[in-house]
Amino acid sequence: MKIFEIRDALHKELAHQMKMTADRLTAGTAGDFAGYKQLVGRLAGHRDGIAAVDAVFHKLLTDEEA
Repeated sequence: MKIFEIRDALHKELAHQMKMTADRLTAGTAGDFAGYKQLVGRLAGHRDGIAAVDAVFHKLLTDEEA
């Protein structure tokens, strides 16, 4: 089903962005505490993005079934 392919593509891209941000964080590229906080915030944002995608797709699927 196409809707699952879209959801999976969004998850994949957000997971890729999370990995890139986590790699930067663990490599020590933050530079200072402000940079560290920014990277940690980006990770939280990506995680929130995945949750939002799941919530929207759950709503779409449950509305279709009703």
